[in-house]
Amino acid sequence: MGMNDNIAHDAIQRLLNLELADESAAPWSTELFRVLVQHPPFKHALIHRFAGLLNTRFSTDKVLSMIDQKQQTIAPEIEEHLARWRRPESVNAWYANIETIRAFATFRSNMH
Repeated sequence: MGMNDNIAHDAIQRLLNLELADESAAPWSTELFRVLVQHPPFKHALIHRFAGLLNTRFSTDKVLSMIDQKQQTIAPEIEEHLARWRRPESVNAWYANIETIRAFATFRSNMH
């Protein structure tokens, strides 16, 4: 959610475009998907499923609400976590990471 990839990263293109292949999307591992997406019924079902999820489970409001809930659950434990694991570097860095995730959720929902 924006922590390791560019916020505008297109994961579907990485699966479809062999020029974008890397260790996480090697050509052999994406071959079945590339073949299936050429089949109109599969492509149609995939598009409708993605659209349905983007408008329900992955809507901006729902995702931002879930981020808020998780932040509230984790916040009381973050000091102990930082003392033990030293990652992220500070509470402020943790909050900055949460803001990166929020920005991702907001930006990505506006892409479709």
